[in-house]
Amino acid sequence: MKISNLVLVVLLISAFEPCTAQTKSFSIAGENSEELEKVIKHFKKKGDDQKLKSAYFLISNMKNKGTYINDLVDSHGISVGFNISNFKNENEEKKWLDSVTSIRGKLHEYENFLPDVKNISAQFLINNIDRAFEVKQKSPFCKGISDADFYEYILPYRVNTEKLEFWRDSVLNDFSKEQIDSIYNFSTVLAATNYVDKIYQKRFKFGERRYFKEKKVRSYSELIKDKEGKCNDMCNLVVLALRALGIPSGFDSIKYKRASNDVGHEWCFVKDIKTDKNYPFDALSNNGPGFFNLPYKNAPKVLRMQFTIVTDNSIQTQEITIYPDFFNSNFLDVTTEYFETTNVAIPLEKNIRNLCT
Repeated sequence: MKISNLVLVVLLISAFEPCTAQTKSFSIAGENSEELEKVIKHFKKKGDDQKLKSAYFLISNMKNKGTYINDLVDSHGISVGFNISNFKNENEEKKWLDSVTSIRGKLHEYENFLPDVKNISAQFLINNIDRAFEVKQKSPFCKGISDADFYEYILPYRVNTEKLEFWRDSVLNDFSKEQIDSIYNFSTVLAATNYVDKIYQKRFKFGERRYFKEKKVRSYSELIKDKEGKCNDMCNLVVLALRALGIPSGFDSIKYKRASNDVGHEWCFVKDIKTDKNYPFDALSNNGPGFFNLPYKNAPKVLRMQFTIVTDNSIQTQEITIYPDFFNSNFLDVTTEYFETTNVAIPLEKNIRNLCT
C-alpha cells in the first residue's frame, strides 16, 4: 500500500470516528474540553464542512502533542535564564555557568510537558485552520492537493514540541508582498522552495556541536531571534515557513547511529502535488530540493514525522508490554524511499523483557 493511501486511511479513521480518537481527546482535556468544543461549534455555525473536518482531524490526533519546557534552574526551582544562543562558544558558556553556579548553587535541568489538549485555546486553533485554508487557496503549489496531504503537510499547528504561537502570521509578516509574489510565480515547487531556503540562509545558520546537547525545541520566533542551532532546528524553521506559504513539506530523520557518528540527522522534503513525488533536501544548505544524496549507506531506519497518530507505541504480548525506545506513534517508516530493504520476521518469546537495536 502506498504511504499516501495508508495516511488517508488513518486520517479517515481519526477524523470520522468521533466515538474513538476525538472522544478520547475530549476526555483527556478535562476543563479545557470547553476550548475544543468552541472550535467545533464555531465551524458548525459557519457551515464550513471542510474546516470542520480539519478541526476533527487536529483534535483527534492531539492527545500525544504538546510543548516540552526545558530550562536550567537553581535548587529553589527558579530559572537562571540560560540560553545557549547567548554565547559565541563553549568557553563563554562554561564561564557563565560557573559564575551563576557560584552565586545560585548547583544547577539542575528542569523539564515539564504541557499537553495541547489541556492548554490549547480555541482562538489559536481556529486561527491556524483559517490561515491554512487561506494559503491553500492562494498557493499554486496546493492546487489539487488531497485531504491526506493537506492534513499532514500544511494544516498542523505545530511541527514538533515547540511552544504554541501564531507562527503562520509571523512567517507572512517576515516576507514582503513582492517576495511572496515571486514565490508564487515560480513554475515548480522546487524553484519556490529553493528561493525560500536561500532567504532563511541569511537569517539562520548551523551552530557549533555544542547545540547537539540542547534539548529545548524552539518556536519560530525563538529560532529567528537566536539565529543558529542544529539540523533539526533548521528543519523546523524551514518547514514552518514553507507550510505558512502553502508549500507542502515535512521532514525525515535518522534517529540513531549513522556511519561512524553517534548522532542522528534530520532533513526536509517538499511534495510536488503534480507528480505526487517527495523531494528531500538539507535545510539551509547550498543544495536545494532535487539535489539530495543521503551521505551514508548504513542507516538503520529512516522515519517521517507525521501529525497523524499512526501506530500504538508499544508491543503487546500475553504477559507483558514492551516499550522500545525507537517506537513513536507519529513516525512513519519510510526507509524504502531511500534504501533497498528486506523484511525480517522475529518471533517474540514470552520471557523477552527488552527489545534492543
